[in-house]
Amino acid sequence: MAVTLNAKGTSVPYFKIGKTGITLFQGGNDPHATLGYPVAEHDIWIDTNDKTVKFRTGSATWDPIADNLDDLTDVDLTGLADGNFLRYNSSTSNWEVHEVTGGLASDWGSIAQNPITFDGYTGDIWTVNTTSNTAAFNGNVSMTGDLSVTGDATISGNLTFGNADTDTVALSAEIISNIVPDADATYDLGSSTKTWNDVYASGTVGSSATGALQFPVGTTAERPGSATSGMVRFNSTTSRFEGYNGSNWINIDIPDDWGSVADTP
Repeated sequence: MAVTLNAKGTSVPYFKIGKTGITLFQGGNDPHATLGYPVAEHDIWIDTNDKTVKFRTGSATWDPIADNLDDLTDVDLTGLADGNFLRYNSSTSNWEVHEVTGGLASDWGSIAQNPITFDGYTGDIWTVNTTSNTAAFNGNVSMTGDLSVTGDATISGNLTFGNADTDTVALSAEIISNIVPDADATYDLGSSTKTWNDVYASGTVGSSATGALQFPVGTTAERPGSATSGMVRFNSTTSRFEGYNGSNWINIDIPDDWGSVADTP
């Protein structure tokens, strides 16, 4: 395809696209009716007077692509104001007006130092501050998939982990604070069917409840294979409480057949 342009110094307001192709006109006057140039079907006129692009029809008229944006059936200009932009909404199949406020760089390639707020796709508001490298979101966030965070995370408010007993929480980090229940004598640590294994503590293990402390129960044959000093258990074979003194298991209770112990020797 060849493109022939008007020569330098001429006043012809058109050029032909291709040797026998269409002619492209530009100017504020009708190139045929007013200026008298020959035109053919499919020629193009860029009308600088009303700022439209027009095609020459087979009925010898000029047909504009659109007189203005209102003529486009998939554009909703409701609420259009200075500084707005058009964004496509797949739910309505329309281009719709949205507002941008704040400091965008002139080339839109970066965000200016001043905070900027913009209307998000769901209508919620983000506030971005590049000076402090922070982004604040005013609303709810729903996510499907995994979330990976590098760095510290501070969460204010209540936390709920999982929605079924098949969900798990794995802690690779160490705890550096107290673990205190919200209500006294209300919540359990483990259950009758899912118990913790060894519990290591240095200090006092106590209870403010008026119930009872459950010691491990088992037969003589079920004594720990690697006992350590200070272990205490109830022997269901002998029906006695026993403790390990570092070399042997010894009974640490008073047999029933001894009778009662006087309050005073």
